[in-house]
Amino acid sequence: MKKTINIVLYTLLSVIFVAGMLYGLAGAAKKERALKCGGLEIRLLDSTRSAFITAKDIQKIIDRDFGGYLNVPVRSVDLHRMELLLQEQGMIESQEAYFTGDGVLHIDVTQRRPFVKLRKDGELWYICSQGKSFPVRSDWCKDIMALEGSGKMGSDSWRSNVAKLGEFILESNWKNRVKALECNSKGEISLKIDGRSEYFLLGQAVNLQPKFERISRYLDDGASFVQEGRQYRSVNVEFDNQIVCR
Repeated sequence: MKKTINIVLYTLLSVIFVAGMLYGLAGAAKKERALKCGGLEIRLLDSTRSAFITAKDIQKIIDRDFGGYLNVPVRSVDLHRMELLLQEQGMIESQEAYFTGDGVLHIDVTQRRPFVKLRKDGELWYICSQGKSFPVRSDWCKDIMALEGSGKMGSDSWRSNVAKLGEFILESNWKNRVKALECNSKGEISLKIDGRSEYFLLGQAVNLQPKFERISRYLDDGASFVQEGRQYRSVNVEFDNQIVCR
């Protein structure tokens, strides 16, 4: 008899617990349906590293191209479409839009990090390490290498290699020595060194470490390369184990 009573009590408590859970879930769902967007907070996760876009710029994009979201039920706000809209902006690398329980819309943004500024046909473009490029706005200011170019902008692979060249220079002791970069219609790179009149020919922007080692060797022991009374116009360091002076 006692065992039967315990079973009945256990069953009754279980039913009450489940009923309470369902009631709570129903209440939470009802509250979620009634919850409206009460504000917008934007975070630039890398603001100390890049400064190509501001929180105000992002809000302008959302307000202009997405449409209304304030005082709109959070379940009706298409966060995926909002993220796709931001993804179209060339200077943004990643983005996440989400709501917190208080109805505030949060947008977290990471900017791209370009290393080279390519001048082509009078226009300026930033080139990132992923091979992505986006136009330079007049109000942006960035201490990166400028590359004077001719011909096409090249493939993603070419742009990626050029960006790695810019990164290599900017994050090494060459930063204060390389004063100019140029590329020809074949995408081959040459550079000028501060205080030198020669052009240093790199070829394609690959195998950078040994090429710059050859430049160092020429600069450190230049007398052995220069014939008496002759001034070289170019120094080609493109090929392994060769320094070709002309």
